[in-house]
Amino acid sequence: MVDARGTPQGSQRMIHFMTSTLHVDMQKQLATTPAMVRIDWGGSLLSGHGMHADLKSGEVELFHAVNGTIRR
Repeated sequence: MVDARGTPQGSQRMIHFMTSTLHVDMQKQLATTPAMVRIDWGGSLLSGHGMHADLKSGEVELFHAVNGTIRR
């Protein structure tokens, strides 16, 4: 089980990923998984199957069975 937490650069909101596998490419600043993932980001709760997260820009994309609420 992967339980990763941190505050993306330029953000004041902590992000928390939980998934069974996570690949992090530090040179490209990308985090990806084909597995089910749950994300808690500053009160926004999202889940889905498959994820691509650009750690530089803070953009997160979930691919399938996406569900959740986004709080701004």
